[in-house]
Amino acid sequence: MERLWWSVKYENAYIYEYKDGKALYLGLEKYFQYYNFERRHAGIDHHLPSNRYFSSKNTPLFYEGDLQEKYLQNIHYKSA
Repeated sequence: MERLWWSVKYENAYIYEYKDGKALYLGLEKYFQYYNFERRHAGIDHHLPSNRYFSSKNTPLFYEGDLQEKYLQNIHYKSA
C-alpha cells in the first residue's frame, strides 16, 4: 500500500499543480486508469495489474458516472 501512494505522489500529485478538488479528482482518476491498465509493475513480474487481476483487460476498474455522482457531490469548494 505504501508503494502505491509513493507512486501516486511522485508520478502525479507532485508533478501537476491541481487548481482545485475537482481537478485533483479528475487527474487522479486518469492516473489510476494508467496505473492499472498501462503501467507495468515490477512486483508482479512486469505485468499489467489489469491483465493479472481482472478477467478481461477491457473490464473497467470503475464506472465513471457512478463515481462522479457519488464523490463529486461531496466536494465542497471554499469561496475566494
